[in-house]
Amino acid sequence: MGQKLSSSEYPSSEMPYSGATAAHGATAPSSTQSPGTTPTGSSSAGSTVQGLTDQAKHAAAEVAHGAREQAAARVETQKDRTVGGLATVANVLRTTSQQIRSQEQTSVPQ
Repeated sequence: MGQKLSSSEYPSSEMPYSGATAAHGATAPSSTQSPGTTPTGSSSAGSTVQGLTDQAKHAAAEVAHGAREQAAARVETQKDRTVGGLATVANVLRTTSQQIRSQEQTSVPQ
């Protein structure tokens, strides 16, 4: 038999079991394969995807909650400004009305 070559002596296309597709279309095990997974990673991929999905849902819910709170705070601030503006207008109308009545009473002889 022939002499075994080290990994640095193999051309990259002929490297045995490097995770590359073999001549017959089969995939050799990769040295970077996670423990507890099949060569395709299917045994833990579903739980990983589910975990990431749950994290994304949780993050989206937190962002939505924050946005709702921020919108509610802005609405309350705008209400307060509107009430303040209406109070100012009411005071101006009240003062003007009193001035008009006062002028009418002094200018019309009884």
